Amino acid sequence: MGFASIEFDIETGFIVKTMACTFKGSKMMKKDTWAIEVHGERASRIDALKSKLLEKFVELNPIQIVCEGAFFNNLRPNAFEVLVEVRTAIKQAISDFDCWRTIYLIDPPTVKKSVGAPGNADKVKVKACVLALSGLSYSGETPLDMLDEHSIDAIAIAYCRYKLYFNPT
Repeated sequence: MGFASIEFDIETGFIVKTMACTFKGSKMMKKDTWAIEVHGERASRIDALKSKLLEKFVELNPIQIVCEGAFFNNLRPNAFEVLVEVRTAIKQAISDFDCWRTIYLIDPPTVKKSVGAPGNADKVKVKACVLALSGLSYSGETPLDMLDEHSIDAIAIAYCRYKLYFNPT
């Protein structure tokens, strides 16, 4: 799962810092636990993602939290269930962080358009558009041009919400 944060001056809108990374649930989950035996490996990966998100929310204290809306792909119908489960885990992490916060959902075409890509753009085009954004002030551990598709998507989603924050129409 990609994760990104955009820190900005709330008065001027100037982006102070952008960071992104990818969380790999399989690397974060506790191996050989009763939870895997009872609930399965997927549930354990999702739980590990939820724990990592809560940790990041406490560290960063975000003003808003945004996620790409789950989408149904006719070619991969089983993937939709996982997307819904992950989004539920995100909501649980938000609630554990601050029960008064909510999650903002943005559909994929709107995210793509916000970075200058067509609504039906592929991952390569979206990455090229994110790399072309000026003023991101990127300071993540992995260089921007070396980020995987999950981190790039997370930046695009955060950037879309950032733009909507200052221009809600």
